[in-house]
Amino acid sequence: MSEIVFSFEDSSQAKVEAKQSKALKSDLNPFSIKGLSDAQLKRIVLNKEFIANYNHLVSSTSLAGQNEAEWAIEMVKRLKTDSSVFNKCPIRDYLEYT
Repeated sequence: MSEIVFSFEDSSQAKVEAKQSKALKSDLNPFSIKGLSDAQLKRIVLNKEFIANYNHLVSSTSLAGQNEAEWAIEMVKRLKTDSSVFNKCPIRDYLEYT
């Protein structure tokens, strides 16, 4: 008489842990804007250091180059579109020194 032995592994738990680990890593990324509110993004883009680092992205003759409110709107939009452009300093650091 032969014996057949089956072994099962619950892969759903491993998948959940992998997703949590990936989410945690993205949350810890200092250049990520994930989890930041619009108000926090506005505080970031109005930070004097942020303005000094990225004022070259906007023409001084444009509305955003002449008006602080327009600057905030434009930069928040750009942050949401492609935050990888803003890599001179970790994004969250601008919140700490505001």
